[in-house]
Amino acid sequence: MQTKHLFCQFVIVMVLLLTLGTVGVLAQVEFINIATGSAGGTYFPIGTAIANLWNQEVDNIRASAMESPGSVTNVVMLRDGEADFAITMCNVADAAFHGRGDYEGNPNKGFRAVTALWPNVVHIQVLPEIKDIMDLAGKRYSMGPTGSGVGMMDSPQILGTFGLFGEEQDDIANVIPEYVPYQESTVALQNRRVAGATNVSYPPAGTVSELLASTDCHLLSITQEQIAKLQENYSHFFEYTITAGTYPNQDEDVHTLGYANYFSVRADMSEDLVYTLTKTLFENVEKIYSVHPATRDIKLDNATVGVGIDFHEGAIRYYKEVGIWKD
Repeated sequence: MQTKHLFCQFVIVMVLLLTLGTVGVLAQVEFINIATGSAGGTYFPIGTAIANLWNQEVDNIRASAMESPGSVTNVVMLRDGEADFAITMCNVADAAFHGRGDYEGNPNKGFRAVTALWPNVVHIQVLPEIKDIMDLAGKRYSMGPTGSGVGMMDSPQILGTFGLFGEEQDDIANVIPEYVPYQESTVALQNRRVAGATNVSYPPAGTVSELLASTDCHLLSITQEQIAKLQENYSHFFEYTITAGTYPNQDEDVHTLGYANYFSVRADMSEDLVYTLTKTLFENVEKIYSVHPATRDIKLDNATVGVGIDFHEGAIRYYKEVGIWKD
């Protein structure tokens, strides 16, 4: 009986130790949220790929991508702790961080850069009769999702430069704006409910392919003179060519605009964790190259190029380690 009693005590102790050990392991799991964009763009699939990579390569990490309206919302989510990482347009992130433009007097210092990513490419999708951006005057236009950098900054900046948007413009000249996700813009163009729509994604973008394959809509080219006029006030834009054949029924090159994206992180995120996740991303980045063509622009050599906000100390530590950080 004594032996049996001792054995029972041993079993109870071992069960308690195993239970406590399991609780300890669970307590160490770090849940990571990555704010991205709408499912019809580039941000969401690449954010998902990065999350999956971290889950596979880093112990006790549970990362997931969140669909969001886009960059304007994402920088707020980082500041408020609703997201841990986010993909953001450079113009939105720079303006928010430094308190410029719409953020004047109210800078957001709640996030830091991890790396530059790929260039965003502006797709101006239009009905067949729209041959020049000025043909959009007075027409209904899909600006982009509410809370996105596309809807809140890109479309207003581009259209406003040509007198097509803004409080100071003639109501007749102004476009009639709508703010909906990319997939809804595609449907609106298919039904001819709008004359045009902005989609900012790395080509080929799925919703743009769907539109050009199913309708006689086309992508609008911007002239050299128009690009130069835009750059006078918005220097982050550069000329980008979408080569012929990138999309269905696209027989000619499309001359449009591009600008950088950032991968950003909460400012208060642990230095050790950001270091580990940055290191893991770049040491395994080839594993996500098959997800989308844009991922091939995620390279260590480009990580710090053209970034206009402060970097997180964890990312800096890794870049110093591999010799690309310049003080």
